[in-house]
Amino acid sequence: MKRKILLALIGLVLLASCATTKSFDFSQVQIGMSKEEVSAKLKRPPYKILGAKQYPNGTMEVQEYYYVTMGGEDRDYWLYFWNNKLVKYETPDIRGKVRPNPWQDEMDRAYNSLGLAGR
Repeated sequence: MKRKILLALIGLVLLASCATTKSFDFSQVQIGMSKEEVSAKLKRPPYKILGAKQYPNGTMEVQEYYYVTMGGEDRDYWLYFWNNKLVKYETPDIRGKVRPNPWQDEMDRAYNSLGLAGR
């Protein structure tokens, strides 16, 4: 009897973890999407807004999405929005870095890659 209960609990945990993983399908996210479209595709709002910066010709905002893989590994995605449109996303390796806000440097790189400076 105890074995059946244990197997049932293990089965429930496995099903729950699969459901959590499937609800965060990052393959559906595409460059050019709005913040609202990204949230709808990922079926959740961002974990947090890392920051935003006003440039002469628009605003760059960095959002963080966070989830735990089936193997228990933490995974972060940083999404860069230029005037509400996704222009870049990445999974940063922030372990061991001492900079308090490494996303700020990446925000400037993302802006510069758009070729809008000086316009």
